[in-house]
Amino acid sequence: MKMTNSKWILIGTVFLLILFSIACSKTSDNSNTHSLDSDEINNAEYNGEDVTLTMMLPVDEETFETRFKTQVEKQFPNIELELIGEPIKSEGLQELIATGEIPDLIWAPGNFEVLHELDLLESLDPYVSRFNFDLGIFQEGLVDLARSLDPTEEGQLYGMPLENMPKAMFFNKDIFDLFGVHYPKNGITWEQTLDLARKLTQEQNGVQYKGLSMGIHSFAYSQLSIKGSDPETGEVLFPADPGITKFFELLNNYRNIPEMINPDGEYNFTSEQNLSMTIGQIQWLPLFSQVEGFNFDMVTMPTWSDLPNVGPATPPMLLSINKHSDNKAAAWAVIEFLSSEKAQMHLSKIGHPPTIANEEVIEQFGANIIGETEKTYNLSPIFNMKKAKLHPYSKYGPNPEFNENDFIHQEATEFLKSDKDSQSFIREMGERYEIIVKEIQGQEE
Repeated sequence: MKMTNSKWILIGTVFLLILFSIACSKTSDNSNTHSLDSDEINNAEYNGEDVTLTMMLPVDEETFETRFKTQVEKQFPNIELELIGEPIKSEGLQELIATGEIPDLIWAPGNFEVLHELDLLESLDPYVSRFNFDLGIFQEGLVDLARSLDPTEEGQLYGMPLENMPKAMFFNKDIFDLFGVHYPKNGITWEQTLDLARKLTQEQNGVQYKGLSMGIHSFAYSQLSIKGSDPETGEVLFPADPGITKFFELLNNYRNIPEMINPDGEYNFTSEQNLSMTIGQIQWLPLFSQVEGFNFDMVTMPTWSDLPNVGPATPPMLLSINKHSDNKAAAWAVIEFLSSEKAQMHLSKIGHPPTIANEEVIEQFGANIIGETEKTYNLSPIFNMKKAKLHPYSKYGPNPEFNENDFIHQEATEFLKSDKDSQSFIREMGERYEIIVKEIQGQEE
């Protein structure tokens, strides 16, 4: 979650408007609809003049070429795709704009707040409507998640979901065999997972085994669709939500497993192989498959018993068109192509989770890497978990970012280390967040 932007960014907003007017002098006043009046777009076919498109995302040139450049330029001989390999942050975007370098395509960060502040957002809904683009090709819930991130709270689609971020629970089969415990199955609940963790957190042959690593704690939190704050007033809402009590009860049961919370222990799923179960990115699968002699498998991430098959509300990677781009026709053609079965199959095979609801494409996830091992994994249940609902975006947060800097994850980690009861901790957590909201509101004055 981004707490606030630096003061100089806010002060520079007026100056940015001037820079935009200069940098975009070739763009008509109707820049939001310019591309829709063009005859150069024709359903993933770009028939315009030769053009160089820039795509902004924080990767190296080799990754960019493998992931996007080669297949896009093969599809469109008259489009050259170039990388701006910078993080999507206000400071970097402002520097680019100041030099007149305006990225045509931008991989949106966890939310669209930065792009909104800098007036870069271009709704894709008019493109979808005019060119009859079928949003139904995507896996269930991905488009809804993208719309929920609209910082204007209007539910606009500001980025096309092109890479998914599903989670899975990986488990070490040898540790289960060692203790004579049955393997977990798809559809496992949190309660069942903790039962397994209790059986697997013990010492054997001088080795201390840990039953479970929950990964980023906001995964489990987001499954409950807890509303964080009022987007209009900033009122902190999550302490009164029944879901927060359920979440902290889970954490409390987890920390009460003997030897589960051990600050001196070193547990690693692949190297030490003393961790029985771990929750994380499906992108780990190709990497784990390359560890020689490692006997593992995976199932769906644990769910709440009253929310079967509901996974975390982790948004997909979203590709946006810059409102001020002079090359919107080509930009849309690239987005439409990257949504196609052909492009999604390419991404899936090299280890980037697909977003389209195509079982063949899903089954090929990581095939170029995993195929060398001749191992097979059941991917469909993991990709076909429903996405938990995300409430409309609130600039006051806390909006889960699903990383170690996430407010929910940090608070949960502190709770696990403490001896405080859950209700006292929830109350104090709410008080801490009220201070954060006041700081955000202070920046707005």
